[in-house]
Amino acid sequence: SVVRGETFILKASVFNYLKQCIKIKVTLGPTEELEQTPCTDCTYKRCLCADESNTFYWNLKATKLGEVNITVQTKAVNTKKLCQNEIPTVPKQGATDTIVKPLLVQPGGVLVEKSHSSLLCIQEGEDNTKTEEVSLQFPKNILKDSERAYVTVLGDIMGTALQNLDRLLAMPFGCGEQNMVLFAPNI
Repeated sequence: SVVRGETFILKASVFNYLKQCIKIKVTLGPTEELEQTPCTDCTYKRCLCADESNTFYWNLKATKLGEVNITVQTKAVNTKKLCQNEIPTVPKQGATDTIVKPLLVQPGGVLVEKSHSSLLCIQEGEDNTKTEEVSLQFPKNILKDSERAYVTVLGDIMGTALQNLDRLLAMPFGCGEQNMVLFAPNI
């Protein structure tokens, strides 16, 4: 994740697993949420020979909040220019490779959360409508476009204990404490 307004360097590594040289062109997909700063010494075309890799860089600035999909595409280019005394090939299959990764753009500042819980019980014999009014008050010094409100309605008292069961099992990472915390659901 990055903070809105933050400038960061996006890196993409490209590997050639073929036994021949290829000439590639790497492009960053257009996105409205990120501004690209021109890089004077960056090149996005290069020869890659057998088992070689290269890393490409883009200077980006996050402008809008939320999850942004970053798309990087690598394409094998047909050319007659030599790559290390070899004519580069274009594979019949797999001449283009695209990767899409999400990036979370967060607001700066300090996160302030307020929650309100209610239990509405409907008695037998009553009509099935109950209402409750809740007022939302945002702080005066809130960052632009960072306010959010969520409403969750559950038809069962145990509903909150049973949320996020799909994330109960996860691949292990880090140390023991980081793995053990994944075993307990958020109740």
